[in-house]
Amino acid sequence: MEIRKAIIIAAAALTACAAMAGCSSKDSSSSKKSDTVSSAAEVSAAESVPAESTASEAESKAESQAAPKADGNSFDTGKLTFTAPDGWGIVSTPDSLKKYDGKTNPYSVYIIKGGKEDSDVLKFPYIWLTYYPPGKNYSVSKAFYENVKDIAPTEIGGRTWEGFSFESAGTPALTLTAPDAEGEWACTMVLENGGSKIALEDADVQEILAGIAVK
Repeated sequence: MEIRKAIIIAAAALTACAAMAGCSSKDSSSSKKSDTVSSAAEVSAAESVPAESTASEAESKAESQAAPKADGNSFDTGKLTFTAPDGWGIVSTPDSLKKYDGKTNPYSVYIIKGGKEDSDVLKFPYIWLTYYPPGKNYSVSKAFYENVKDIAPTEIGGRTWEGFSFESAGTPALTLTAPDAEGEWACTMVLENGGSKIALEDADVQEILAGIAVK
């Protein structure tokens, strides 16, 4: 089960990293598998900061960009604002590509049902939201996944979300996109994890999608 969950997260990380770099993920199957391993390794390396060699750099980055600010159930990353219902926790997305001044990516967050630590993405269902400003491309290939099914366009919070559901190593998930402020939102949901489930139709899930905004 732990391996299954790790595969989902590594695959999602590949998609986000490729998109933020302006690359398409529509490669061959063998290339995708190789890229997934590389992406997971890069994320792991980025999160492992040797204290003796990079302590001052890490401290400088931590000071230059604060973690998302919480005010009740409202959160502010500095670039995005959103709401999280009771029982959901917010986790900053690591800046694995080192594109920003801080240790986290201000355009991306995890919202975890039942969790509040970064490791909780291995234990609970979650929503991964990323905003791509104008000029950034988001692309994901259905060929990478199993049991792919298109999702009919769904309007939530004044945005029209389109995408597909899929399975990776038996774990159900979905990916959606919606245009906003000349850019694009991308949403990946891991629907089942640790014995808990979420769905696009759930009121709390739709509340989260309706409450996101670009500053």
